[in-house]
Formats: sequence, structure tokens, C-alpha cells
Amino acid sequence: MSMFNFRMRSQSRNRDTDEVRFGQLTGLLDQMSSEISTERAGLADRYRTAVANAAFLMESGDTGAEDAGKNITELTVKIRAFESRMASLASQTTFVGQLRTAVDDFRTSAAEAAARSPVTAALQQRASGAGR
Repeated sequence: MSMFNFRMRSQSRNRDTDEVRFGQLTGLLDQMSSEISTERAGLADRYRTAVANAAFLMESGDTGAEDAGKNITELTVKIRAFESRMASLASQTTFVGQLRTAVDDFRTSAAEAAARSPVTAALQQRASGAGR
């Protein structure tokens, strides 16, 4: 066995593997971003409906004072929970966006580094027959 029997995959195969890998990651981050946006929109719609219902309830005056007080307390708890969840989703949106930017930056810098590599240049020169 020769001590120089060390084999490597081709650079194009490595590049393709990396693209698939990072494509999966960016796809997952895009999916997460979409899911967060969908949840935010759904919560905002339900919030607007609840506020409209509360305003209608307050103006109608048909319920007793005890019922109205109970409904207002429940609505206050729900509004606080809504605000807390919306803040959490905003933080998640920022975080996922930062991850996506980091992945994109890494992909770009890795591709540029591979293109500048002396090994890459030597292999390209060898493949083109310029080194003969």
C-alpha cells in the first residue's frame, strides 16, 4: 500500500454537497420565518376581533356589572398574554433573520475562499493541462 494513496472527492462534488447542505439550512430558516409570520398575523387578527368585541360589550351595557368586570379582567389577561407572545415572536423573527444572514455570509465567504485557494488553482491548472 502506498503512503500516497489518499483520495479526495472532486471540488465540484464538495461544492455540490455544501450547496445541498446549506440549501437545507436556509430552507428550514425560511420555513421558520414563514411560520412565525403566519402566527403573528393570526394572533393580530384574533386580537382585533377581541378588542372589537370588548368595545361592543362595553357600549351595550346589557350585562351586569359583575359580568362586565369579569370579562374585562379576562380580556386584560389575554391582552397581556398577546403582547408577551408578540414580543417573543418579534425576537424570534430577529434571531432567525440573523441566522439567515450569517448562513448567507458564510456561504459567500466559503465560496470565495475556495476560489482563492492555491490548491484550487493548482487543480484547475492541472485539469486544463496548463501545467504540462
